[in-house]
Amino acid sequence: MTAVALESSPSHLHALIGRLLATLASPNVAGETSPPLSSFNVPFHPPINDGWLTETLGRIERYRTYRRGWDGMEAPTPEPGSLTTAEYLASFFAAWPVSRRPQLALDMDGFPTFAAKSNEFYLHLTVEQTNILTWYAIVSGAEYFQDGVAFDGTALPIELAHFAD
Repeated sequence: MTAVALESSPSHLHALIGRLLATLASPNVAGETSPPLSSFNVPFHPPINDGWLTETLGRIERYRTYRRGWDGMEAPTPEPGSLTTAEYLASFFAAWPVSRRPQLALDMDGFPTFAAKSNEFYLHLTVEQTNILTWYAIVSGAEYFQDGVAFDGTALPIELAHFAD
């Protein structure tokens, strides 16, 4: 296993979070702009000194450099939009209890995936494409599956947000 040093300075993390916020203010494909985060009832304040968030955002930055065949086989280049979606998700997951925070990886198709397993909780979430999520979860013995769920980065889908508790 090769250890990779991740940039974890507060200024680097602030820059990544700033890019997330700036992207929210950018026009989407339809030319619409997302409302500013301040217009939502829930304040957006990811923990700046959070090691999990720093590591996850650093991993996403590293994934942005991957090219076709990054896995030694024929894995496609990760799509920039799906990695941005993963950044948004990470900012929300940072507020979850540590025992439920999922770890980030890339699957063999280059899609970002988040997975967590603990007592009474299992989650496997894939960013299928920009702003589209699919997940399978088991919470206290109950199974949940959602496919093709829209996610615009401003709020977690309600079904997914319930898993934080």
